[in-house]
Amino acid sequence: MSIPPEALTHKALLALEEICGSPDGRFERTMALRFVLAYLYAVSKTKNRHPFDELWNGNGFRHQHSKEMDRICQSQQVNSCLNGIYNAVGVHRSTDFIFYKIRQEERRREKRNRM
Repeated sequence: MSIPPEALTHKALLALEEICGSPDGRFERTMALRFVLAYLYAVSKTKNRHPFDELWNGNGFRHQHSKEMDRICQSQQVNSCLNGIYNAVGVHRSTDFIFYKIRQEERRREKRNRM
């Protein structure tokens, strides 16, 4: 049984959302993230590396007024990179993708409560 490439791309995008889905835009640079970015770049249609590299390298921007603004800027930078990656692979970034991690956590919580 083989898995269609579109299904693998869909799963890679969900994994990317799970890794980078923190509200403050913080995430760890892990081998899992590296693999997901490499796979998505390999199947991208534009071969523009910018959003992939930008996400991996992170944002060194520091806002001069507050740490809260740092978190907002970081979150916006991550979202911008994610949108660029979705565009590169030819997939629309819908709320189904964006809120995947939240839905999974809710399902786990419901399952624990039923036990």
